[in-house]
Amino acid sequence: MSAVGSAGPAGASAARGGASGSTTASARGPAGAGAAAVSAGAPAQQGARAGGNASAGSAASGAAAAAGGGGTSAGSSAAAGSGGTSSAAAGGGGGGTGGGASGNAGRAGSASAAGRGNEGTTAGVSPVFRIPLRVHTGLSELTEAELRPILRELNEIWLQQAGVCFEIEVTDSEDNREDGFDFRYTSGEIPIARGSNGVYQDPHSIWSIDHPRLNDVMMPVMQPTARTTAHELGHALGLAHENPPPSNDCSRPCHCVELGDDCDEYLMRSGSKGFFLSKPEIDTARNRAPRFALEDQSPSQCAEPVFMP
Repeated sequence: MSAVGSAGPAGASAARGGASGSTTASARGPAGAGAAAVSAGAPAQQGARAGGNASAGSAASGAAAAAGGGGTSAGSSAAAGSGGTSSAAAGGGGGGTGGGASGNAGRAGSASAAGRGNEGTTAGVSPVFRIPLRVHTGLSELTEAELRPILRELNEIWLQQAGVCFEIEVTDSEDNREDGFDFRYTSGEIPIARGSNGVYQDPHSIWSIDHPRLNDVMMPVMQPTARTTAHELGHALGLAHENPPPSNDCSRPCHCVELGDDCDEYLMRSGSKGFFLSKPEIDTARNRAPRFALEDQSPSQCAEPVFMP
């Protein structure tokens, strides 16, 4: 199994260039923002970083609970400026994913298949872990036309950085799967975490509001709902928050601080539009993903979402 290197947030953004299925160089889209950040001589953390850090053995302590793209954690203090609560710890997810961490300094060119929806994969990230995900829309007002780009960007965020994607079925049924994850959207407040953008309670109780309220960053996602979805699924894969001091709601160690990155660009930062995953976080997620993934590891991508009648 190949360990994954990291080139910092700008490298991840460039790797996702065009992956939304659009060729426009939107200032808000990951591709346009990433290119702009590099050409403009953005902070050092946005350039290539050779070599990855050691595996993240403590990505989610028992107290580091999941709270949606802008929430707080049960048993730990709230992140500065975040709102909402989580009712359960993110749990689990120990060490790294095996040998020879390779720092992909040229990460910008590693997603050459981008631009065709979620067909692109990140070179060197194998096998791809495909996790069944049932999306429940009984409480949501999101249409299929709105959900398709949200779910496409969700898979781009995870597949192109970590070699993880989600085999998605969308239903208005409330019946949970017996495997994988269950995710619910709601047009109102989340019943178990009022005031939050999203929440992770357990693998079959993961939530986001239809339209999360997130802060802008230099290299934002295109779909805020995709970001909150990806954030909460990060908790399901063992990741803790990346909320730097003075908050104490951060992974141990706090990877964005330890690596000298802009924490707001991280996927696991509460309440921002960042999507970057550091190598320690990737190691943790890939260590946990096989517990939920399908046994067949031959496909290098996930299928388009299936909308149930």
